[in-house]
Amino acid sequence: MNHTDRIHQALKAVSDRNGLEVVDHTTPLDSLIDKEEKETPKEYAIRQEAMQRLLMYIFKDGYHPGNVMRRVYALAWQFNRELIGNMNLTDMAQMFGETRAAASWRIETLFGGFDSRAPGTKTNTHRRRAAKSAEGNENRKKGT
Repeated sequence: MNHTDRIHQALKAVSDRNGLEVVDHTTPLDSLIDKEEKETPKEYAIRQEAMQRLLMYIFKDGYHPGNVMRRVYALAWQFNRELIGNMNLTDMAQMFGETRAAASWRIETLFGGFDSRAPGTKTNTHRRRAAKSAEGNENRKKGT
């Protein structure tokens, strides 16, 4: 399967699962853009600085489109999943032609200092507690 087909397949699954329609003329960000047109010079300077820093972060691994888009989607996944149609890591991995583990590793690497777990999954505290309680458990030692 070629790159474009992989992307279309992943995005179709996400839009079907979440009941989303394709955007053709307007987006939810249009109202924000309208608001930006009325900003003061000071607000404009602040926004410019923030955008410069964001771009430096997004292009940190170079300007290869694959690297850039992986970071953009990781940012959206971490901070506002609605922007990417509530994609899960499996969807993202399929779209970028990688494993789910690779997508998970990227999220953990980029945002490991923050809560990088998906909503509804176990917290790191719970994972540590479960690991401690399983110490000495040999119920699967023989493969049964």
